[in-house]
Amino acid sequence: MNIEQEVGKCDPFTLGPLEAGPACCDPLPVIQVKDLSLRYNGKPALEKVSLDIYEGCITALIGPSGCGKTSLLSAINRLTDLIPGCSVNGRILMQGRNIYDRDENVQALRRHVGMVFQKPTPFPLSIRRNLSLPLHEHGITRKTEVADISEQALRDVGLWDEVCDRMDSAALNLSGGQQQRLGKCDPFTLGPLEAGPACCDPLPVIQVKDLSLRYNGKPALEKVSLDIYEGCITALIGPSGCGKTSLLSAINRLTDLIPGCSVNGRILMQGRNIYDRDENVQALRRQVGMVFQKPTPFPLSIRRNLSLSLHEHGITRKTEVADISEQALRDVGLWDEVCDRMDSAALNLSGGQQQRLCIARALALQPQILLMDEPCSALDPIASGVVEDLICRLRGRYTVVIVTHNLAQARRIANYAAFFWVSGHAGQLIEFGRCQKIFESPRHELTAAYVNGVRG
Repeated sequence: MNIEQEVGKCDPFTLGPLEAGPACCDPLPVIQVKDLSLRYNGKPALEKVSLDIYEGCITALIGPSGCGKTSLLSAINRLTDLIPGCSVNGRILMQGRNIYDRDENVQALRRHVGMVFQKPTPFPLSIRRNLSLPLHEHGITRKTEVADISEQALRDVGLWDEVCDRMDSAALNLSGGQQQRLGKCDPFTLGPLEAGPACCDPLPVIQVKDLSLRYNGKPALEKVSLDIYEGCITALIGPSGCGKTSLLSAINRLTDLIPGCSVNGRILMQGRNIYDRDENVQALRRQVGMVFQKPTPFPLSIRRNLSLSLHEHGITRKTEVADISEQALRDVGLWDEVCDRMDSAALNLSGGQQQRLCIARALALQPQILLMDEPCSALDPIASGVVEDLICRLRGRYTVVIVTHNLAQARRIANYAAFFWVSGHAGQLIEFGRCQKIFESPRHELTAAYVNGVRG
């Protein structure tokens, strides 16, 4: 493998080493505490604490009073900033970024990291206003949207049936337990709280509901419903023309750019329908990246391919850009090979190398989901293998949806598979499930025929 072959793996926003193919839904660190020390007016409360907090898991902090447990919680969402005389040293990494960097948006951090205190602290307002106030403060003011989010939050904590007929009564009239549950109603919770799932079980991050798609009235997809699970690789398989690429385009609303395209049904992400009229499409596409069949690197240097997206999104300080780029290259073992020729043209890379560079560009904004439309179809077997290895390393850290006609590839890399077929002149979902089951014991005879090479 030559020097350029690894360039496309670089994720400028990933500050930690890429995992070597973690099993689907294995615990992954979402918070990394590094040598954290905390003092109040010079008096130490924590000293050199390092630990990882794993995504989707419950972590208990135990120990006697005064040993720093609450101080650690306060440090994680920077409530320490509000405590006179409090000083914090060390690092707390979230999504690879140190939350104590000077340019960190603390308000955004606290939206991302909620906190429930020992004593219930409802606002001295109605139940309804306790839920709507933070939404209004952050620009969500449409009545129907506020009502829907509030109801879902109350359902999440099992309060809706208890208070739905008295939403305008005072929150302080609730019992202590009810007040505490009200404190847990976070209108910015990105998905419904699960009722005690096993740690790291797959959770749906995308829910497609009765999706139909047409081009100038001609059906491409008809009544498709499926879940895409967080941190897993889902392969969309089936013959050409059955709507697989159309589904990808619908998930990040590239369909908006296609004249004559109409979409019916719903696609839920974090409980919100991405086709609601007030949905921020630009923010959606930052969250849902896409890699196309044909590589399209910028006609710029390797360095500029890495730094351009950083600059476009406000990260312009040279040292910061250089540090993020270097760390990205180190993550994929490339720094020592390209550090002396970062200004060479990306277009001089081979097709496979260019595709991996495009994957890195898609990852630059740290999307939650990565859509890949036959990323290996134009590559030779060796280059395809390199891209496959990269996709496997993304598993667990990103949710990947990949369209492929290569059934062996789907079987090698995917955790789940969705089989599509044309029926009645429209693409339909025939079967969905764990990849091994789809290939070894499919429920539908058409699936069995396709994966065994009899049809398709």
